[in-house]
Amino acid sequence: MSMLMLLRRMNRQDITVHGFRSCFRDWVAELTGHAHEVAEMALSQKVGTKVERAYLRTDMFEHRRQILDDWAAYCVPFPEKGSLKVVLDCEFTDLSAQARLISLALVAVTGEVLYVELPGNYEVRQCSTFVQERVLPQLKPEQWGLEWEEAQSEVARFLKSFAQPLVICTDAPEWDWPFFCRLAVAGRRWPVNVIARPWGLSCPVMTSDEVQHHALADAQALLGRWQQSAPLHPAVSDAATCETESDIP
Repeated sequence: MSMLMLLRRMNRQDITVHGFRSCFRDWVAELTGHAHEVAEMALSQKVGTKVERAYLRTDMFEHRRQILDDWAAYCVPFPEKGSLKVVLDCEFTDLSAQARLISLALVAVTGEVLYVELPGNYEVRQCSTFVQERVLPQLKPEQWGLEWEEAQSEVARFLKSFAQPLVICTDAPEWDWPFFCRLAVAGRRWPVNVIARPWGLSCPVMTSDEVQHHALADAQALLGRWQQSAPLHPAVSDAATCETESDIP
């Protein structure tokens, strides 16, 4: 339904979602080694006979996640040259599907920094004990606090200030990336110079009792640890096609 609505907004009655599905299925068959069953499940198709389905009870979730990650990489590859890495870190209320964004930081390898807090986006009662003890005391809403629309404008301004394509890097893409996307998409438009998928970092993780958690401090520390373990020139080299810095030769 989401694809149909997108086509309607684009006023494209000449194409249907079946074309997109066919492109995906051809790609799986011709250019990957993914199993037939996984490809069909990714398209929400029934797999096998009634007897086979009676015994095949797995949803192959992790396999479907991998095939769609590979599809995303094929559709939106990281640029090999000329891009700039920006480290992202977020603080949020808790580890749940209802988590609310508290603060967000972006730190470019060239030194530019953006930091925003969103005091109106959550309530203290929504925060876990860990967040109340380790995150909230570090905040300064009187200095950094913004309303959601103001934060969106600041993020847009920051991203537009770069001439190069931007690769957003985070050590927690499953959490930080969705929050970034919500702030980055203003007026239903994705920022034109931002690669539309994150680069996952695998730097050493700080222990919970090492420091208090603050999005800007954590992003800067993450950038520092990353550069120590895998230094890169600000303009990404050919290694930019790797998924994580641990893949860099």
